[in-house]
Amino acid sequence: MIFWVETNSQNRKQQNMLDRRASLLANKNLVAKIPIKQLLSRTRNIVEFGRLVREDHAVKNRKNP
Repeated sequence: MIFWVETNSQNRKQQNMLDRRASLLANKNLVAKIPIKQLLSRTRNIVEFGRLVREDHAVKNRKNP
């Protein structure tokens, strides 16, 4: 398994993509029961958590000089 730390621009790109996807879903009323703000924050939290985990692993896997 490969872990990496994302740069800010990569993270922003991915976040924009998720935001777009979430709003498209909301517009299609597939997730009508979940308010759009809640949906966006949920996807953002998942991404953020994944990023933190990857950073943690990256730090652990870095060899000591």
